[in-house]
Amino acid sequence: MKILLMCEPRTGSNNLASWFSLHKDINVLIEPITNPKSISMPFKKEAKYLIVKETFNKNTLLYEYVNEFDKVIILFREDFKNQFESWLNAKKTNNWDKQYIFNAKSNLKDELFFKSLKDLFKENFLNEKYFNISYEELYYKNGINKIKEYLNLDFLNIDNWPVGIKYRINKTEKKLL
Repeated sequence: MKILLMCEPRTGSNNLASWFSLHKDINVLIEPITNPKSISMPFKKEAKYLIVKETFNKNTLLYEYVNEFDKVIILFREDFKNQFESWLNAKKTNNWDKQYIFNAKSNLKDELFFKSLKDLFKENFLNEKYFNISYEELYYKNGINKIKEYLNLDFLNIDNWPVGIKYRINKTEKKLL
């Protein structure tokens, strides 16, 4: 079975992909279409399932690839402010996968660009045709069970969810790593 994990930027999708990769029957490819130079999870010859994680962007429209998958998971975020700040910080510091303390300055151009990206994603992928789940539901409302149910893969172990840590830390918190 081929599964597409299509996500907006800054939705915890790398954590979800890492969790999938912990299972011996799943291979995970990270952004082979939008970022072919990205590093994917170790390939397992015995795996029966393939998950391709792609982050939506305006430059590489992924509509033509969606129909090549047996199942599609759409991951989005409801909290625009925190998602935008996370994206802005990553964009300005090139830190996409490590902890950070937010202090980037935004401007209207960045905010309008990010809003238009979310609008385009919503228009094309947030609908009844695909399985949709929000960052908030996944991480705060035990949405991992819904993903397991949707995929109908009994071997998925939700006891080891989530895998990583939250990237953003407040100035008052101590760095976890």
